[in-house]
Amino acid sequence: FNTSGVPTTNSLVSADILLHTTSTTTVDNAFNLTLVNDGTTAQPLVSTDYFALLSQTTSWGSVAISSGSIASQWITLNLNSTGLANVNLGGATRFALRSSRDISVTTPTGDEFIRFSGLGSTSPPQMFLRIAMS
Repeated sequence: FNTSGVPTTNSLVSADILLHTTSTTTVDNAFNLTLVNDGTTAQPLVSTDYFALLSQTTSWGSVAISSGSIASQWITLNLNSTGLANVNLGGATRFALRSSRDISVTTPTGDEFIRFSGLGSTSPPQMFLRIAMS
């Protein structure tokens, strides 16, 4: 996320990440969608980045995902104190998403993925920052 327009003299109070699921998303097993550090990934992303994320297990925020259809819905992830501390005011802020079942190395028993709308869509990912002006 481009957070370069936020002066570094401001204090971050809270932040939310909003992600929009595509129209075909169905989840067979409930899990927590977890924000983690992605500081080790390439830009732009490449398939081998997945392996770079395997050691990233510290949650920067999460949300419970229930089983069933979550098609065309907004999902909100509230950043916890670790996530807030890693928002780069005056620069770029990057996160990665992992399933709690992936983090706990739980073998999939059905469809365990979510498709999100991307930057070029009508519902791109969004980040909302609440700041205290200095």
